[in-house]
Amino acid sequence: MTWLGHGSTHEAKDGSLVPGMATTTQLDQLRLSFTLSEQRIGPLDAKLADRSGYRGTGTLTLPIAGTWTMKATVRVSAIDQVTVSKTMEIG
Repeated sequence: MTWLGHGSTHEAKDGSLVPGMATTTQLDQLRLSFTLSEQRIGPLDAKLADRSGYRGTGTLTLPIAGTWTMKATVRVSAIDQVTVSKTMEIG
């Protein structure tokens, strides 16, 4: 994934983006978003789409450098979801 400018991302069939959480039956219930809190930007939705067996996006643009928070949210049941967050310095 290229962070500044255009890039792409995808979720593997085995759920490797959220280890131990996502399965192929849950891929349609995965949301990936990015927030730059210090600049009050986001959350920017990665707009993942079905890519014949995995979820992905052709392009993803993070407009400026900073400390971004990536959140992956997976629906694990009709009423429960799990969110995993990771911060990263994009420069």
